[in-house]
Amino acid sequence: MSEDDLAPLPPEEGIKRFLRHHEPSVRESTIRNARTRLRFFNEWCEAREIENLNNLTGRDLADFVAWRRGDIAALTLQKQLSTIREALRYWADIEGVRDGLAEKVHAPELPDGAKSRDVHLKADRADETLSYLREHHYASRDHVVMLILWRTGMRRSALRSLDVTDLRPDDQALV
Repeated sequence: MSEDDLAPLPPEEGIKRFLRHHEPSVRESTIRNARTRLRFFNEWCEAREIENLNNLTGRDLADFVAWRRGDIAALTLQKQLSTIREALRYWADIEGVRDGLAEKVHAPELPDGAKSRDVHLKADRADETLSYLREHHYASRDHVVMLILWRTGMRRSALRSLDVTDLRPDDQALV
């Protein structure tokens, strides 16, 4: 598809269309994350006076990667660029950017161990937090989340993936 075949698409409109398109098929937290990640892309477009996504090039995208690299960790950058790639593919489908532009977004290599964190919550801190939540915010979302995470040792991502069918009320258990 040549640039002449593209319909003008301002960055802000492209972002709104992308989010609206994905909203019915993903969780609210996914939309929130995408909105945040794309906000940085929109800010960059504004700073570069990019008013039409039709004009984006691979060089522009490399400049965006370099611009973001200075502000965030490599793993965060990879996640942000994944969202940008997904948006670029959608924009290509609606004739807002040239086909194949998404493949020109190159994320930096992650250093060894970048995907793992070695942060642990100490027992006394967890007990203090749970005591406070039990007294001042009993059965609130924060209280329940903290309680489940602390009692089970599961990761937050595992907690997010729980469904009603994972609850076994008769056994007072999660499966």
